[in-house]
Amino acid sequence: MSTMEQVIENLKTAENGNVHTLTDNELNLFDKVKEIYNERIHVPCTACNYCMPCKNGVDIPLNFSLLNDVYIYQNMGKPSGNYSFLSAKKMSASFCDECGECEEKCTQNIPIRKYLKETRETFEK
Repeated sequence: MSTMEQVIENLKTAENGNVHTLTDNELNLFDKVKEIYNERIHVPCTACNYCMPCKNGVDIPLNFSLLNDVYIYQNMGKPSGNYSFLSAKKMSASFCDECGECEEKCTQNIPIRKYLKETRETFEK
């Protein structure tokens, strides 16, 4: 929302909403979309940031988010541009020296070095 009119419109919409008004078809559609979305997630990172900070400045969760975007949306366009921005800021996977400190801190036991290498290979072909 960027204007007061939009806030007021959203409040009116919320006031008119009722619990349990979605049809079974609508609920099934939500379930199907969620299932497809979850199947396409490649790196199971929740961006909790326990792996951070990286001593080399790599933004690990953001790199993984960009890699996931490629898999989820099956498109390199926008993620590739965003990765270029990370590279310019020295935050991309290419700055990882594979020290493993991030993996020691990761509570989800994600093989971070493996996925950062894949991120590099995906975006730096």
